[in-house]
Amino acid sequence: MRTTLWWRTACGWVILLTAGALAAAGCSLTTAYQKEKGTPSSETVTRMGEAAWRIDLSGYVTNSRQKVLSTLLRRCAEVTSRAGYDYFIVTGGEVYGENDPQPAPLATYAPESSAPGGQEGSLRVSQRYNGTALFQAFKGKKPADNPLAFDAREFLP
Repeated sequence: MRTTLWWRTACGWVILLTAGALAAAGCSLTTAYQKEKGTPSSETVTRMGEAAWRIDLSGYVTNSRQKVLSTLLRRCAEVTSRAGYDYFIVTGGEVYGENDPQPAPLATYAPESSAPGGQEGSLRVSQRYNGTALFQAFKGKKPADNPLAFDAREFLP
């Protein structure tokens, strides 16, 4: 009597191929998730003086203008607190959007066919928000009459 190994049967091949496809799909999903978590993609903190800093922030395409602004203020509070100060005053900066052209997927493009299924070189444009904050840090109680003064503890957990 002859025994057949399970991976040599048609059902065995289907199981092996399905397992391989799921493993590959899982890896690609994990990579995409780790690459873009919704937090800023890059940030630079530059000390401008004794108690003055500049923060430059480049956001992901998925970040809104409000997300970049709140991240800038939170980072100002973190830098202020880490340096031993109590509050900061924003002295300049901006949050601005820029167009970010990306290649559009060509779902109907078939290279073997001569029929025009899609346009090569198609682009879609996304809005990417970036920001800059210039601020000075101070000790003591924040002035109540200055709308650009922020208590660093209000932004920290």
